[in-house]
Amino acid sequence: MGIRETDVFFEEAGRTDRSGPSGQVRMERGRLVDSYVDAHKYLFGKRAVVYGEEDLVVAPDIRSGGSGIKPVLCASGGKSGRLESAIGRTAAGLLAEPPIAGKHGLP
Repeated sequence: MGIRETDVFFEEAGRTDRSGPSGQVRMERGRLVDSYVDAHKYLFGKRAVVYGEEDLVVAPDIRSGGSGIKPVLCASGGKSGRLESAIGRTAAGLLAEPPIAGKHGLP
């Protein structure tokens, strides 16, 4: 899901639980950040095309932005009509320019 969405999830969950994320969750988050830092030097500036189910296409878009990969096209065979807006929302603040969102593999 990515760091930003996971943080939002735990923030919302913490409103009812009030205990916050466990130590295990914080440790795994730290590992993810560390992996982004390690991968960034190899992946920065690379371009990617992501294709799959609509709900899964959005998650790689987020991860790509975190590791330095620039997703240029995200496409799906799904028919919900919400892919473009979902990608725009998740790319906001992470990518200077959101990727093109395509339906059935065509932008």
